[in-house]
Amino acid sequence: MTQGLKATLMVIGAAGVLLFAGACPRLGAEAVYRSGAMLAVGTLAGLLALYGAWKLAAGYRANLIVGAVSLFFLSAGLGIIYNYSAKAWEFLMGGQWVGAVGMLCFALMGLIFMLVFGYLAYKSLRGRIWAATAHLAFFFIMLGGMIDFFCEERGVLQMTAGGPAVREVTTEGGSTLPLNFELQLLRTDIQRTGEPTYTLYTYQNNRWVAPVPLAVEGNTLRLGEETWNRELPGGQAHLLLPGSPMRLIVRTPAPVSFYDAECLLTQSYRGTPTTETRHIRVNTPLECKGWQISLLDMQETPAGGAAVMQARRAPGRGMVLAGLVGLIICTCGMCWQRKPSDKGKEAA
Repeated sequence: MTQGLKATLMVIGAAGVLLFAGACPRLGAEAVYRSGAMLAVGTLAGLLALYGAWKLAAGYRANLIVGAVSLFFLSAGLGIIYNYSAKAWEFLMGGQWVGAVGMLCFALMGLIFMLVFGYLAYKSLRGRIWAATAHLAFFFIMLGGMIDFFCEERGVLQMTAGGPAVREVTTEGGSTLPLNFELQLLRTDIQRTGEPTYTLYTYQNNRWVAPVPLAVEGNTLRLGEETWNRELPGGQAHLLLPGSPMRLIVRTPAPVSFYDAECLLTQSYRGTPTTETRHIRVNTPLECKGWQISLLDMQETPAGGAAVMQARRAPGRGMVLAGLVGLIICTCGMCWQRKPSDKGKEAA
């Protein structure tokens, strides 16, 4: 076993211990993942990956450079196809045929990128160069993560439907940063699965105990011979019943199956303000001007819907995504590349 492999195994072991320590159900702490020890392990892992790429590509380093650059533009082509195809579909559903055709032309450019640079990558990457490029992709993943560790900015946006537009965000560090665009919440849509449930609690020994589920019969709640109106006064989620001991009816909403926040996005394009309607859903964030707006929570209030969103600017995110795509492609290339013996069999 070489010295480099021994060092790599030590770093992998240290990373495994830290990951386990942070995720331990009893003693874990999320701060372990952002600790100095994890930062040191990540730095060592990235440097070892870069060293491994250099050693594996000995004699074929030109192939490594050409292949890595080709994979980058191949990944860019994938991103172009995905984003502009989605935009073309959005224009098509809105009846904007000219816009849809324009977006499809950009998607076609991404396809050309994929074909040209995919061919160059195929010609450049052979044998252990796949493994060397995979190491290089892992290095860029670690590098992007380090950039985000030091430069990432995030904050929480509190918005109400029909309320004022937000133009800036207060970060976790207390500083206020401009978003360089305006975002206004127009309406919220919360879809639930099933019906709400009702539970009766009794106050004993200075606490609410003995929960009993109530039967729902149309607009009536029933427990034995007692009945109550299902619609609690004032639209509240609980109702305190008279008498002794005190009893409390609590309504538990049905589980949420879908969140949707319809927002009005206003930004400046070449000095001209442009507005468009965008939908932000769980796992479907909005990206604009380097910011990613994600939906965290949504509530129904008497005054209208309210949403809690996270604004995040991560300058290393693009590098991490490119590294992940490259690592996936290189892993597939290592697994599916044709072995020299296969050519011999075909020739025979």
